[in-house]
Amino acid sequence: MRFQLTEEQEMIRDAVRAFAEGNVAPGASKRDEEARFDRKLFGKLSELGLAGIPWPEKVGGAGGDFVAMTVAIEELARACGSTGAVLAAHHACCGALVRLSGGCGDDGNGGDANGELLRLVRQLAVGDKLGSWILPKFLPMQPRLSAADGTTWQVNWNEADEAGDSLVLNGGSDCVDLAGEADVYVVFAWQGKSGSQQGKKRRKKRWGVFAVEQGASGFGHGPPIRKLGLASFPQGPIRLDQCEQAALPASSSQIEEMARWTSALSDLGTAAVAVGIAQAAMDAAGNYAKTRKQFGKAIGQQQGISFKLADMAVKLDAARLLAYQAAWRADTGLPFAGEAAMACSYAVRAAQGITVEAVQVLGGYGYIREYGVERLMRDARCLQAEEGPGLIRLESWLRSRQE
Repeated sequence: MRFQLTEEQEMIRDAVRAFAEGNVAPGASKRDEEARFDRKLFGKLSELGLAGIPWPEKVGGAGGDFVAMTVAIEELARACGSTGAVLAAHHACCGALVRLSGGCGDDGNGGDANGELLRLVRQLAVGDKLGSWILPKFLPMQPRLSAADGTTWQVNWNEADEAGDSLVLNGGSDCVDLAGEADVYVVFAWQGKSGSQQGKKRRKKRWGVFAVEQGASGFGHGPPIRKLGLASFPQGPIRLDQCEQAALPASSSQIEEMARWTSALSDLGTAAVAVGIAQAAMDAAGNYAKTRKQFGKAIGQQQGISFKLADMAVKLDAARLLAYQAAWRADTGLPFAGEAAMACSYAVRAAQGITVEAVQVLGGYGYIREYGVERLMRDARCLQAEEGPGLIRLESWLRSRQE
């Protein structure tokens, strides 16, 4: 067992770190203040080959692996949590379509559904398009939905063309990653008549998956949510009203497996973002503790502060190892959903604790925006919204192991 990055992974880490320090970090505070998403920054990430790190070159990806993806997201989040979150959400969307296409097959020159799918995968993998995804939160853990849940999607067969492959999407979600900014949204939905009469029969309904592009008829989005943290990572409401779409070619069992895999990839991305934010807080607290003197010596040499720093370091390394383990399992073809959920849950909690302690180490300066640590604390706190679904998936995974 190797606890070491490969030479190629280290090169990716160094390249992304240099890019993040030169292009991402300088404007992070201003983007946070303005709650502004910078699409040009994503374009620069794409030019660096970061839009499709783990996907095969034949579909436009960089031909890397999931460990490299995790490292890249971590380094970006170290400079700006929102930028790391953007790349994580994009990879979850792209991963869903790559998983469905198998990463191979049609050469993309035909006009069939597989050719259209592969062309879309290529556009996402090279970064020509930005992607997001919408999934009922309960699907990854068990096949039941809450009708009152804001993320429940209802799909009605188009009665005028029921024999064809055209369907009408109706529904919405109040909090979708990159809402209004993404070009493509992978939508998972159950197929059946709308209305309360379906009730308990929803478990038996078939699932469908759709690639809905920005600007499609019936597609709408509201203004971005103003959040405590991750301010330049846009999230907001999406509504589909009589949005006619063709379902992507997949069986219900394939779609459920694909949804679980995509959720696991999302958990892994969230864990990487949390580790990057925690590392930034650790760096800030450590550097301050070396230079700030009290009672004749650096505060880092004072036992109270040194104990804090040691505890922060333990949590940070544990979170990183959990994330890398999940990524390694994904690379080797082993099941990684449980490990990704575990990494997400622990890393998010660790990031919250580490950033709070970093603020304490800086004392009064920790609450001043110019020092940047309070932004890290707010960003880490916002990741808790992602931890909830991850905990549900983790509980389901643990239960399945006991059966």
